[in-house]
Amino acid sequence: MTIDGGHTWHPTSLRGPIVSVAGIGQAVMAVEGGCQPGGNVTAAAQTCPAAVVGFSENGGVSWDQGPLPSLSVSSDSLVQQPNLAALASASDGYVLEAGGLGLLATTNGGATWQDRTVPCRGATIDLSATLDGDGTLWVVCGSVPGTGSQAKQVYVSTTGGTSWSLRASTGLTGASTGGKLGGFGYDGMLTALSATTGYMTEGRLGLLVSTDGGRTWDDTPLTTPDGACSNGPVDFVGATHGWILCAPYGGLWTTQNGSTWTPLDGSSLG
Repeated sequence: MTIDGGHTWHPTSLRGPIVSVAGIGQAVMAVEGGCQPGGNVTAAAQTCPAAVVGFSENGGVSWDQGPLPSLSVSSDSLVQQPNLAALASASDGYVLEAGGLGLLATTNGGATWQDRTVPCRGATIDLSATLDGDGTLWVVCGSVPGTGSQAKQVYVSTTGGTSWSLRASTGLTGASTGGKLGGFGYDGMLTALSATTGYMTEGRLGLLVSTDGGRTWDDTPLTTPDGACSNGPVDFVGATHGWILCAPYGGLWTTQNGSTWTPLDGSSLG
């Protein structure tokens, strides 16, 4: 955990393996164990190891932990992504099951879980709950990549995952309904700040932004031809403060809603 904008870090009581973390202010949710990137599912059982979800209301100082319902997977999803966490409030959380096989929701800090719908499945998939607490969920799905390109879809739910609306889509090489979200490049990490504003890293392109609820996507200062900021996760802890892992700088942070970014090592950007 960090309390100085990412300049220094300190261990918490969770020892993992931690596969996904989500936070809003002092509220934090973390998924331990379960499906790991690359596939740790036995061919005979076709089940992921048991996962545990931890909730913290004090920035990770102390945790309440409980198990996720058991998860079974099919042989075609061995397993490119871990279970992914999204936090809508201190007690409302979501876990997107590996490969997009299901979506679990809790409204009581993990005491009980309910099934929700998943709008798409793909080789890659990411989930984000809006940081302003209005409960909107965003999902991006990508097809199996091919020769530098990937078909992509962006969905949004305003009903806690019970129903979804398609906001943008693109084929491998065809026309896109999502502005700069084209077939070229691979979809990456998604972070939704509100029902209207979201950021997504795009492999081979860098960081894109949408300000109309995911319908169209535009360049940012970190959208570059070499895609230097394309693979690292992008995370915000409010409407203005965020971080992204970005070669060759290591880490960048913003206090200006992503309009400007500063390397954590004190060097100059560009």
